[in-house]
Amino acid sequence: MPAKEDKKMISLIRLAATTRSAVLCSFVAASLLLVGSGCKSPVGVGQVSSTGAYGQINANALTTGTPSDATVIVLHRFGLEHEFKWHPRQALARLHEAACHDKRRDILFALSELNYLMGDSLGADWLAIQSPKQRAEQRTPENPQPFYLASSLYAYLYLLGSAEAWTTDPFDRKFRVACDLYNRALAKALFVGRGPDVSLAGGSHPLPQGALEIHFDSSHFRWPVEWIERALAADSFTVRGVSSRHRTPGLGAPLILVPKKSAMEANVPKYMMAAAGRMKGAATVFLRVQGDLRDLGTAKFHASLELYSPSDDPQVEVNGRKVPLETDETVALASSLQEAPVWKIDFKQLLSGEQSIPSGTYLLRSYQPGKIPVVFVHGTASNPARWTEMFNTLMTDPAIRQRYQFWFFVYNTGNPILYSESLLRDSLDNLVRQLDPGQKDPSLRQMVVIGHSQGGLLTRMLASPSGDRFWRNVSDKPFDQFKLSEPQRGLVRRALFFEPSPYVRRVVFVSTPHRGSYQIKGWLVSLTTRLIKLPGNLTTMGRDLLKTSGDSLPPQMRKGIPNSITNMRPGSPFAKALSDLKLAPNVKSHSIISVKGDGPAERGNDGVVAYTSAHLEGVESELVVRSAHSCQSKPATIEEVRRILYVHLDEMGPLK
Repeated sequence: MPAKEDKKMISLIRLAATTRSAVLCSFVAASLLLVGSGCKSPVGVGQVSSTGAYGQINANALTTGTPSDATVIVLHRFGLEHEFKWHPRQALARLHEAACHDKRRDILFALSELNYLMGDSLGADWLAIQSPKQRAEQRTPENPQPFYLASSLYAYLYLLGSAEAWTTDPFDRKFRVACDLYNRALAKALFVGRGPDVSLAGGSHPLPQGALEIHFDSSHFRWPVEWIERALAADSFTVRGVSSRHRTPGLGAPLILVPKKSAMEANVPKYMMAAAGRMKGAATVFLRVQGDLRDLGTAKFHASLELYSPSDDPQVEVNGRKVPLETDETVALASSLQEAPVWKIDFKQLLSGEQSIPSGTYLLRSYQPGKIPVVFVHGTASNPARWTEMFNTLMTDPAIRQRYQFWFFVYNTGNPILYSESLLRDSLDNLVRQLDPGQKDPSLRQMVVIGHSQGGLLTRMLASPSGDRFWRNVSDKPFDQFKLSEPQRGLVRRALFFEPSPYVRRVVFVSTPHRGSYQIKGWLVSLTTRLIKLPGNLTTMGRDLLKTSGDSLPPQMRKGIPNSITNMRPGSPFAKALSDLKLAPNVKSHSIISVKGDGPAERGNDGVVAYTSAHLEGVESELVVRSAHSCQSKPATIEEVRRILYVHLDEMGPLK
């Protein structure tokens, strides 16, 4: 039997034999060639992976450097595919003219994407979309910024420029791409040179079709723009050292603001973390367009370039509707910490009586009334930057970002623990009085304090009454019988006699040695006692105590005032006095205990602190995290802190 293909051939031959038409003969001959050669049809499919298919579906100017299908449809509609390839400026002008009269908004999207492509081609000095003749005549690269500005402008009009824009389906791919085109193009339109510096200024800006008059508006920004030394496009940087990049979706170009050192020293409050280094701020710049596209080039068509702080203004209002701002706070934080001196203080502020960074409570951002402070207290030979992963991750949670603000306590970790706790207590007292002198903000009296290791001991004492238990470690004589100067008397009274802080309502102990650290053995105590230098005021007080009351002092005090390592030795007088310290009745507590390995937690340790030392009876919750001692950045630890912060909000109810 003849094959199927052979039958088709025989039929065509017979048709040709009975037909005298030259045209038909030609057709038959061509058909014979096509059938015989087995050529593929002009239209068909090719099987690829789902990733490959997804790439074709979502190809656009931002991902592949090619127009999206939506834009190709518009070019095809107006017969501009060939013209855009060889004469792109003429094609853009014709498409712009069509947008002025045609109400179909996909033309605006196409204009935004095509102008972005033009900007990228010129910005990279790549002229592949131009003819060889044009390329040969090109002497200097053309400025791409007018095209980027046009791209942002068209995207704005597509997203927000009319009543019809607000009915855009958020599931439409064009909507999502248009948001990114607006943000990316705006940043590139503001570049100074090749970037990443951007210009925050108004004036007349050229466009491929006409010009745009822009007014710069910084009235919404907290700080004067004169304090800004540099503004950098956040999208020009990658981030390392944290697991996630905290970026909120919306409109606007995220920025990193570098303050002038002189302005910061003269105007920024000392409680800002800027005191520990030149902190960079996150900001967003938003281009608001006024007028109809047909009015381009007239006074009716203009724009304002508005600067916002993410912590103050997470959204803007456009035509009576709320529009979220795109923000990127992680990149500003990472950029600040990259150069911050805080990384150098771990052992320096353990061993030295001097303070590279003065002890105190610092804020990364300006005080935010109505938000509950979460105070982080670091551990021995550590620094506040060790909380970066936890802070950055918590800030990705919208409810936590909306209801909490984060503060950080810095101290010399070699100092006596009671002394460091008095500094923590005093710094919070002074800061609250400074921030809220009229006591109008109830959130400041709902603090959550989270302490790691030694920081957990400071946290415990901050929320507890001391009685005279710590003084009894010094002497059996009443405190008033000791001969001390008034400054020394005040120092001792603040360190050894205290009441629960009125601001603290919940505490979290992380890897905290409530009964001391099993790693602190006799040789380590002896070594660190020689290496750690206490502040001059403590050294002087120790000598005065020895002179006036040496016979009545216990043996450990006759060798000098114990440092933090001595305090944390299991069985030390400090550890014994701390063991029965009770939290205030109105303070809730939680424990997060790190234990290495997979064995029973009750018999385990984290390499520094045993479970039996970190465990406390009576806490609201206890979580064992399988980790070494420094567990602050572990996902389980962070998730537990997030859960506790939610519990705090639920139990607290509305603030009055």
